[in-house]
Amino acid sequence: MTKETKKAIEEFKPGIYKHFKGNKHLALMLSTDCEDIDKKYVVYIALYENENSTVWNREVTDFMGYKTLEDGTKVKRFEFIKDI
Repeated sequence: MTKETKKAIEEFKPGIYKHFKGNKHLALMLSTDCEDIDKKYVVYIALYENENSTVWNREVTDFMGYKTLEDGTKVKRFEFIKDI
């Protein structure tokens, strides 16, 4: 497991997060990839109407990481709002 993954796991806590595009999500828990136990994912639910899916998973490093916008600005992909 990488240092980046360990750090993201330590920082993650269940709760409501705001995506950088503005929508809110309920992050429930971490899950483990059945084929590679070093891969950890955040399981989360969209708190808005979404025709594609309501339950999502994303690698914990991506969920807790940053997104580089077209203008070069870095923003947190998901910002923690409150506990559940």
